[in-house]
Amino acid sequence: MDLPANRAAAATSSAAERSESAGVFLSDVTIAQATEEAIRQVPGVLDLSAGRFVLAATFGAGRHVTGVVVHHPTPDATGIEVHAVLSERYTRALYVHPEDVAGALRGQPVLIAVAEEIRLAVHRVARTLRLPSLAGVDVFIDDLR
Repeated sequence: MDLPANRAAAATSSAAERSESAGVFLSDVTIAQATEEAIRQVPGVLDLSAGRFVLAATFGAGRHVTGVVVHHPTPDATGIEVHAVLSERYTRALYVHPEDVAGALRGQPVLIAVAEEIRLAVHRVARTLRLPSLAGVDVFIDDLR
């Protein structure tokens, strides 16, 4: 009997085989680690959060990355969920001096501008890693410190 879990496992393994044959196989943990490094460079990001209600992490062979969830809505697409902790001082400074927000993001509410900077960082990682398709980037601002 072909259960949905078996079909999902088969789809995932066939996607991995296609990626390996193309020479582009990356584990979810590798993607999450590269994403974590990029997000930590975004101004105003202090840390990544384990999530507010459910553990937000990506797990692999003996490793895990807290605050970044890599998922695959379809076998050939990757979605990324980020749980960030922002600097209260930084966000207040942007609120008081909105002219400090980068060009295209100017005029947006502060938290939306910072979330968009995080999304842009994730998209740069996806291009660098040559991910075939990025289904979406969800940014959760879990805390201000």
